[in-house]
Amino acid sequence: MFDGTAERAIKLYESALGAKREGVMRFGDVPGDNPSPESKDRIIHATLHIGPGVIMVSDTMPGTPAAKGSNTEVACTSAISRRGRRCSTRSPRAATSRCPGHLGPPPNGLPHARPASCVPARTPPLAPWHGARIPTVAKDVAGGTTRRRPMSQRASDQAIQVKPLAGHIGAEIHGADISKPLPDEAVTAIRAALLKWKVVFFRNQPLGHAEQIAFAARFGEVTYAHPHEDEPFDEHPEILAIDSRRYDRRYGRRFSYENRWHTDVTAAVNPPAASILRAHILPPYGGDTTWTNLVAAYEGLSAPVRALVDGLRAEHRFGLRFAPQDQDSPYLRKVRENPLISIHPVVRVHPETGERALFVSPGFTSHIVGLSPRESSAILDLLFEQISRPAYTVRFRWEPGSIAFWDNRATAHLGPQDLGHLDVERVLYRVTLTGDIPVGVDGVRSEIVAGEPFGKRPPSKVKPARKDKAPEAEVQA
Repeated sequence: MFDGTAERAIKLYESALGAKREGVMRFGDVPGDNPSPESKDRIIHATLHIGPGVIMVSDTMPGTPAAKGSNTEVACTSAISRRGRRCSTRSPRAATSRCPGHLGPPPNGLPHARPASCVPARTPPLAPWHGARIPTVAKDVAGGTTRRRPMSQRASDQAIQVKPLAGHIGAEIHGADISKPLPDEAVTAIRAALLKWKVVFFRNQPLGHAEQIAFAARFGEVTYAHPHEDEPFDEHPEILAIDSRRYDRRYGRRFSYENRWHTDVTAAVNPPAASILRAHILPPYGGDTTWTNLVAAYEGLSAPVRALVDGLRAEHRFGLRFAPQDQDSPYLRKVRENPLISIHPVVRVHPETGERALFVSPGFTSHIVGLSPRESSAILDLLFEQISRPAYTVRFRWEPGSIAFWDNRATAHLGPQDLGHLDVERVLYRVTLTGDIPVGVDGVRSEIVAGEPFGKRPPSKVKPARKDKAPEAEVQA
């Protein structure tokens, strides 16, 4: 009835359930699984972990006729099937249609780019865990019985807990020591929480540069530090130092690379898929970071405004809105020497969840293409106000050993606004993951105006003057 892999999955389900039931399980978008027509009336409830995703079969129990055309056969809650292809529909009859070449993420990574013509259908958000343990099906043989065993009793020795922090965005993850290699189950759970809550936080994590890079690599390709970074750490060129001491020396007093609301590196045609920031030196008070959910901000607009912005495109670049006296600053000279400019959709479609998100920020969005300056400013001001509404945000109080991991495709963030008058130091370290090229609601991809895609190699115009060695305190961070 099924190919070998699916048949083994059925046996695992039957063993874990502790009952031998006949059933039909249809896997959306998986070639080679062809259940017989006569078995359509025997659908069972089941949840199976297959590869990085979860396949769920639901709706009716054995012996109950399946409603023709109803949602009884497949729902792929992570939108990723066993063979890495996307299941973008919940319709049984549409489950066999798929986009050729539309590959989902590799086993432990964020997604590769997909064809511009393929815009996934909107998928429901993942169900919240509300801080409960995430169980893993495992077979225990004791007196002939089979029971569920929590992840903490398996080789991972970890029970992942997700604690939401705000109504639309943000959750703390407990029960994971990310300074050590993580099992696949933990990576899958963290990734699912990230897609659900947009930014996740870890506390008391004893990470150095190497451990931070290793953790990030479980979720995708780690990029070079930054398109304008010309003094990377010799042994860790992936690390970007968010260091007030360094900024003071090079650019004047500041505590963040960009002090306004922004999404990381949107001047590139393929902005990072995600960013991971680690706290090292912190002021005794103040210095919080705030994130906003750009999906919720889009959904909070009225329908006519959503229809308007769905078709707009905007230019993104570095070095915007600086005062005239700052135009000859070292930072702006660096930006002019290595220009990076791209045109993105004002609303992008998330490549994994299919959600629509506003994709503008006052930090990097210069204007809307095709509109007059007055029209562009009016619409951007409306959208900038929308993304910064407190209802869509979460504010995080840093502590030594804190980690923030955010989906850069669905969030913007704001650095500290309360430190300028204080004589304090603040040092954090960031890594980013290579992203795909954004796609708009109309299926049109972003385009380069100047510069080159952002990835693991330094941009060709950047000539890194590498440090011989990072300061000892930084290496031991």
